[in-house]
Amino acid sequence: LADSWLLSPKKSYPCHRNTHKKLFLRGGQQPAINSNTNPTSEKSLIVGPVTNLSALQSFYECGESNEIFLSKIEDLKRSYSGYRPIKGDGNCFVRGYVFGALESLLSNRTEAGGLQGLLAGYYFYITDATLGLGYSKLAVEDFYQDVQNQLSLITDGTMTRDMLVDSFNTPHVSNAMVFFFRLVCSCYLQQHAASFGPFLGIDGDVAAVRGKVKEFCTREVEPLDKEMDHMQITALTQALGVGLRVAHLDRSPGGLNYHSFPDQAAPAMHMLYRPGHYD
Repeated sequence: LADSWLLSPKKSYPCHRNTHKKLFLRGGQQPAINSNTNPTSEKSLIVGPVTNLSALQSFYECGESNEIFLSKIEDLKRSYSGYRPIKGDGNCFVRGYVFGALESLLSNRTEAGGLQGLLAGYYFYITDATLGLGYSKLAVEDFYQDVQNQLSLITDGTMTRDMLVDSFNTPHVSNAMVFFFRLVCSCYLQQHAASFGPFLGIDGDVAAVRGKVKEFCTREVEPLDKEMDHMQITALTQALGVGLRVAHLDRSPGGLNYHSFPDQAAPAMHMLYRPGHYD
């Protein structure tokens, strides 16, 4: 898996307004992390420091037939000041999206409190045996509390950007947040099984569709390291209501294309798509 990059828009806050396919890139060495920013090697980091886009450009300059990528990177430079590497392990879309969501809340503590309430509702639905999915509280509670602890630090003004990066580079905390948000995505898909079932080729009566969507979520959405495709990305962004804008760095002709999740939503963060991989 290639690493993923969380983009930083070129604004007065270049670092804070603001995955996942297996692939072989036609490139040379991996973009290096700026040693002046963080001397730790890129491979040891789960969430890296903001890095100049020239590193990504150097990566594609070493490969063959990459002119279209280099042209689109020039387009990126007109709008963005850098990117933040996210470890490519199958969780990079979820991890990058959640990091970007929490980072965007550092300057909006009220919305952070709103997200706490929203996640409390999902936790109830995930664990309630009568009205919800009936998942074991013992299996879910610790992950939920890890997420809420991070949000509490934001709402009380304690959390800094460096602290947030440190949290996402602490494996058990980082993976706990990834896992809980995977459950949120699964919950939303199952709550809206009638809407998402057709995208999976699932039809039948309501009970049958729900059962098959649940099977899909258990197999493809909830486990760590499972790649997130367009449908899961749509579900997660709709579940949280935190807008995302994806820049597509691919071989399609012309300039950069962009896609908003949910459709037409104002973005709280920006991420990058490279062939077969959301960054």
